[in-house]
Amino acid sequence: MVLSTYNDARFLAQSVQSILDQSFRDFELVVVDDGSADDTAEVLAGFRDPRLRVLRNDRNLGLAVSLNRGIAMARGKYIARQDADTVSAPNRLELQVNYLERHPHVIVMGSNVMATDEAGNAQGIWALPSTDIAIKWTLLFRTPLIHPTVVMQAADLERVGFYSEDARFCYVEDYELWSRLCPAGTCANLPEPLMNVKCRRGGIWERHAEPQRRQIEEVSRRAMAAVGGPLDCNPDLWPVVQRFLYSTASEQGNWGPADVARAISALDGLYLSFSRAYKFPARDLKQHRRQSLTLWGKHCLGLGLRRNGEKNLRYRASLLASAAGLLSRAACLGVGT
Repeated sequence: MVLSTYNDARFLAQSVQSILDQSFRDFELVVVDDGSADDTAEVLAGFRDPRLRVLRNDRNLGLAVSLNRGIAMARGKYIARQDADTVSAPNRLELQVNYLERHPHVIVMGSNVMATDEAGNAQGIWALPSTDIAIKWTLLFRTPLIHPTVVMQAADLERVGFYSEDARFCYVEDYELWSRLCPAGTCANLPEPLMNVKCRRGGIWERHAEPQRRQIEEVSRRAMAAVGGPLDCNPDLWPVVQRFLYSTASEQGNWGPADVARAISALDGLYLSFSRAYKFPARDLKQHRRQSLTLWGKHCLGLGLRRNGEKNLRYRASLLASAAGLLSRAACLGVGT
């Protein structure tokens, strides 16, 4: 287990204790204090557990460098992750290690998480794609794994080159790693919420939203280029597809019928390239394709049915027509299965 922390002393003790209290006992916890200026050193000094090893950076080096330093010290078959402001369920490592022992072809796995506020109050479960095909498809657009929940095969992590220390990925070091690691083998997420993750005010996603968005785009485009297809050939389609997949009914702006049609067409082409790049069984591809079409259709239906500011009837009718087409295609794929 590798944990890097920077000025998170107020959360650190609970996080470390949640690891030391795991039902699975055969592990080491490497904590990298990334040049903290708070009480982090004192908190760590308060633990008397031989499984805990502490490495301190003389200055703040950043998450990727710190994790790579911690991984270099680790001696286990698996590399698990934890953040200073997250709390693992008592059986987290037991469930994940048992799964990996039964499925040695899986090179990285995570789990769903329970989101909490800073006081620890539950805010809801973050559900992640669970199957290898769904994880690899999601990888084309955004991260399919919650970073502090993952356990990775150490040998495969070494094979792809650990975390990138390039400043171009300083806010998406996890997504950048998954873009190299996930295509190299099988991936999984357990459906159980095995970790509590704090939704903190002033986090990276708030303080550095725009540079993080640009970095996500760079990794996403690179992942799409690896499988080919229309989004690789036409870079202008990337924001169109992203907006279609992640837009909400309350969003304003010029988002007309032609944009919806372009997004769906681009996704169809991307999926064809994706299915050729990965040799998934035909049955799995058909099932996932049906699920994707159903999801897109329901998304169009929701956008079209809700009143959305100044959106006119033609716009809404176009969305409803797109929804009907997508759901019809999904239903056809379900015939005979």
